[in-house]
Formats: sequence, C-alpha cells, structure tokens
Amino acid sequence: MGQPSESRPLTVRALNLAAKDLLESRFATVRVQGELSRVTIAPSGHVYFALKDSDSRIDAVIWAASARQVRFPLTEGLAVVIRGQLTIFAPQGRYQLVAHAIEPAGDGALRAAFLKLKARLDEEGLTNPDRKRPLPFLPRAVGVLTSPVGAALQDILQVIWRRFPRMRVVHAPARVQGEGAEAELIAGLALLNECRDVDVVIVGRGGGSREDLWTFNHEGLVRAIAASRLPVISAVGHEIDVTLADLVADRRALTPTEAGELAVPVAADLDGSLSQLEARMTLAPVRRLKALRHEFERLSRRPGLRAFPARFEEERESLDLLWMRAVAALRKHVQERRQRMAWLGRTLDLTAPTQWVKERKAALLALQARSERAVRQDLSGRRRALLPLLRALEALNPLAVLARGFAVAWLETPAGPRLLRGAAEAPEGAELRLRWAEGPDLRAVSAGVAPADATAKKGANFGGQGESSGGPVPASPPPNA
Repeated sequence: MGQPSESRPLTVRALNLAAKDLLESRFATVRVQGELSRVTIAPSGHVYFALKDSDSRIDAVIWAASARQVRFPLTEGLAVVIRGQLTIFAPQGRYQLVAHAIEPAGDGALRAAFLKLKARLDEEGLTNPDRKRPLPFLPRAVGVLTSPVGAALQDILQVIWRRFPRMRVVHAPARVQGEGAEAELIAGLALLNECRDVDVVIVGRGGGSREDLWTFNHEGLVRAIAASRLPVISAVGHEIDVTLADLVADRRALTPTEAGELAVPVAADLDGSLSQLEARMTLAPVRRLKALRHEFERLSRRPGLRAFPARFEEERESLDLLWMRAVAALRKHVQERRQRMAWLGRTLDLTAPTQWVKERKAALLALQARSERAVRQDLSGRRRALLPLLRALEALNPLAVLARGFAVAWLETPAGPRLLRGAAEAPEGAELRLRWAEGPDLRAVSAGVAPADATAKKGANFGGQGESSGGPVPASPPPNA
C-alpha cells in the first residue's frame, strides 16, 4: 500500500491492516524467551497470556490447535521459549505475538524441585484421587489452619457462619509464608487432629506470587496433610494457583470462600428438611385411614348380603388388625424419628442449639399424641356409623321375616323346587313343602282350587284339606300336616 494522499486519508482499519502486513512480513518467524504471566484458557481452547522479562511485556496467544501440541501445563511464572509470528490485532490495533510452538526454557530451582517432589508423590500414590476421603455432611466443629491476620481467615469465617450460624470453628494460627512457616503449619495441623470435636480441617491462605505460596509445596507439610486423621480441604491462593498441598488434600477449594462452602451445609436447608419430615409423618396415617375407609365402603357394596354379618365381622376384625398395625407402625416411625432427633440433638448440642432441639422435641411429642388421638376418634366414629347399617340389613334378612310368624311354601317338581306365590299355582294332589322359622320342613297335599276362587283364596292359611296359599303364611301348622 502506498503513502496516503492529502485528499484521501486512511481509515483506522486500513492503517491497522497496513501495519499488520508490514509487521508480519518483517517478523514472520521469531523466537522469544520470557516468563508466562496472566495465563487464561478460553472456552474455545485458545490460550491467552503475556510474555515478560524483567522490564518488558508483550501480549501473546496460542490457538487451540497449537495448544494441544504442548506437552506440559502452561502455568504462571513458567520460563519458556516461544516460536511464532508478530502481528497486530486489527480491530483493536493491539500488537501481539502469535505462538506456533512453546518449549520450556528451564524452570529454575523452585520449578525443578516442584516437579521432582510431585513425581515422587505420584509414584507413592499420595495424589491418587481414589485415596481421597469424603467430607462429613454435618461436622461438629471445623478446624481452620491459616494466618490470624490474613483476609483468608475472615472470608472462611464469614461464609461458615452465614451458612450455619451455630457452627463451632477452631482456629489454629500459623504463619503461611517465610522461614519457619512450614513447622508452624505442621504443628497446627497436628493440634487440630487431636481436637475431639473437629471433623474437618481447612488449610490455606490468600493469593500471592509463586514464592509466597511455596510454603505449601514443602515436603513435610504435604506429607502431614496426606497423613491427617481428619479430611483436609486445601484453599491456597486463587483458581490459577496449584500447589502440592492442593494435590494431596482430600478436597481442593479454588478460593478460601469456597472452602467455607464445602465445609458446612446450609442450616436453613436442614430446618426445611425436618419440617418436611414432620409434615409427612402427620399426613401418612391420615391418608392410610382414608384409603382403608374407601376400600371398606367398596367391599360393603358387593353382593352376598346373606353372608354379610359374617363378612362384616371379618372386615371389622381386619380393620382392628390394620388399626393396631397402623398404630404400631406410627409408634415405630415416631420412635425412629425420635432416635434420629436424639442423634441430631447430640450433634447440635455441641454447637449450642439446645433450646431449638427442645422445642422440636416438644412439638414432636405433641404431634404424636394428636395423631394417636385422631386415629382412635376416627375409628370409634366409623364403628358407631356401621351399627345402624347392620340393624337395617338384619331387618331385610329373609330369615328375620320368617321369625316374625310367616312361612314359605314351594312345590316339588321334576325340574326342582318351585316357590308358590298363590294357591292357583298348586294343582290338586300336588305335594307341597312348608318351611318355618324353626323346626323341620312340613309336607302337605294340595286340594286344588277352581280358577274363579283363586283370587278369593289368595293369602289364605292351609286348611284341614291341605290347601296351599303360596308365599309367606301365618306360622301355625295345619292339623293334618
């Protein structure tokens, strides 16, 4: 591109593109040595960073395809040699280095010591994820091993007490950098392991340079964390800072704040769970009794009224049995809840929730009494409601009609017994049978009736000639029966 004229000025984009072409043609391939800084991995896989030395810095990027060819992690402070091309990011006019390949340039004594110790820990299995222990769901107390003057301690305490205000925290103060800091941290960890109520330990500090964080790469401290009786949460520096303490700890927190979140649950969530359990315990017997009542009503509508009294007694016995089982199950459930509450009470007593547990226990006992009283009252009401129905069914029982002084007559035919509803249905000389409420069946012989007399004699008693009226008749037997 030529020089701009007075009548035709360049646009900003054109100027940036011209500078880009000039820079890329002049520095098509360069090799630059420096230290990595501000390493950021984008979701696309591209890695953005700065390359710096003692007094200068240049922005750089390695695209995802080239980054996948790098066989070592790109970490803060790593000394490297980059082969790439100088360019200008035209939309912003930003001068940067596009890396095509990255090679280590010697990590120095600290980096070499770090990799050597890490390799030894890997070989011993101390960094193996399978050996890491789960964190306790509700610790009796949380141990915190960090500096008493750092911001990390305040961040951890603030998060723990916001999530669980009654949680006890045992702080073991120790320096986190400088000569002798490793010994203080090891002694503090041993002290927390001896505390009877502490169930989990947070070890960490705020951010800093690689040299500031080197204390947590000390072999003695790293092995003490791996050998800890209690689960350990490591919260050293920020997300991009990785130490050997992070690798051997049972759980790594990206920040001290996250460590507090990992250590304790939210008390409000636990209260909500207890309330749900109480509601379920209250509704379960009521729903069960409703289901039994519907089932009983369905069975009561089925045929078989002659056997209904016996069936009713069976159902009543089954209902009593179910009631006893329901009460026993309710008592067992209440006992299990009481034992669970007692366990929680012992756990929470250590964090001073005595009054809260007493109130919950009183509410549970009152709820148990109300449930048992409601069950008894409901069953008593059901029994009272069934008694009138039973008497009504007894009144409709055919045997009860016979007991009031009536009898039933039928005619023996080759096809079988045929119930008589009138005297005209019994031919002369036919053998009749008469059943009473008590005693054996009686036999009689029909004298027959003329068609014109059938209506007049309908409903008459058996006479001395053995006449049959059919249907129920007064219960006095005929003299010649």
